Amino acid sequence: MDNPTFSIIIPFKSWSEELDECLTHIQKLSYSMFEVILLPDDEVGSPSFDFSLDIIPTGSINPAQKRDIGAKKARGVYLVLIDDDAYPQSDWLNVANQVL
Repeated sequence: MDNPTFSIIIPFKSWSEELDECLTHIQKLSYSMFEVILLPDDEVGSPSFDFSLDIIPTGSINPAQKRDIGAKKARGVYLVLIDDDAYPQSDWLNVANQVL
């Protein structure tokens, strides 16, 4: 995807079941013009999803610093911040896009 509307930035320490669930919900989003930027402490495997996914290991830094790194790498017009233990509803980005 060349020009996503949204860049979803997710900082986390290590892979977890909560992150799997978060990404499963993201895959079900009805709005498709987005990319996902994952920011773990260390290298992680690259899972297969039907959306643009970038994994940037950051080392052991705080979530705000991770978000800053994600923001610099983002290609989207808008930054969307979510934690790895949050599960967005399928219309999450549609609603955001309507109020922009």
